[in-house]
Amino acid sequence: MEIDEEILLTKSGKKNPFTVPDGYFEHFTSQLMDSLPDPKEKKILSPAPKHNFYIYCAATAACIVVFVALFCVSFFKENRPIANSAAVLKEHHDAEDRTFDRIADYTMMDNEDIYASVADH
Repeated sequence: MEIDEEILLTKSGKKNPFTVPDGYFEHFTSQLMDSLPDPKEKKILSPAPKHNFYIYCAATAACIVVFVALFCVSFFKENRPIANSAAVLKEHHDAEDRTFDRIADYTMMDNEDIYASVADH
């Protein structure tokens, strides 16, 4: 590495080839500010027209009407008895058992596999 540096020093020397014109930095800021474009005046935006206010009021009123209508429909609908009979509950449990049996058949799991998977968790 030192050999390369010595070769470069012998060819070019230690003289700096770059120079700055005399007085360049004394007037630099004023020249830079003169070259920048003049700032434009900011445009003042007028508020939105009044007809938008009426549209917003109409939309708000429509939403309120829809919510009140939905509330009235859900509040005043007929009372339907909830099925709590033993037959309905038994049918529901049987459906769960059938679903579990289908899953076990599909995955080819027997009791030992089921116990092992439950023990892992």
